[in-house]
Amino acid sequence: MEGCSPVPLASLLTRKFAPATRQRGEKYFRERRVQIQEGSSERVEAEVSGSGKYEVTLEWTGSQLAVSCECPHFLDQDQLCKHLWATVLAADAKHHLLTAVAAGKVTLDMESIGERPVEMPEAFRKSWMALKGSMAAPSAPVRPPPPPKPAAWKAQLGGIFPATATNPYGGAHWPVNA
Repeated sequence: MEGCSPVPLASLLTRKFAPATRQRGEKYFRERRVQIQEGSSERVEAEVSGSGKYEVTLEWTGSQLAVSCECPHFLDQDQLCKHLWATVLAADAKHHLLTAVAAGKVTLDMESIGERPVEMPEAFRKSWMALKGSMAAPSAPVRPPPPPKPAAWKAQLGGIFPATATNPYGGAHWPVNA
């Protein structure tokens, strides 16, 4: 099929996105709300402006397209969102992710990207390690303060009448107003 243009990524993913999600994503794309930060034949990183600014990543792993968006719809509800669809359309327009398109069939991975360890910038890591090293671990468990000593008259009466003494009126304790 030499000379034929590849099938766009959007056409390979259409059935994976709900129609309403695609419609809202197309609107975002038409309104130029997608800014591709990095794009190649295997990866796209974009910022999509909606009610907030959301980072979107699409990455071909060799067998799947790993997708991620910072919006609540994606993170909290595990749903494909309009920001992802708008980014797919922008990637097609810029001819990115052609390795995924060449595969002909694309399955989505909605978990891999969020599981990657975050790399700290070197300056931050050094200051964190210094702070962590300066924090002293407690040498002994913290104990609650001892109860206050009873008043002298209570101690003296306690010696005369044991705490387990019953009152002559039949109750376990002396009456309050006696």
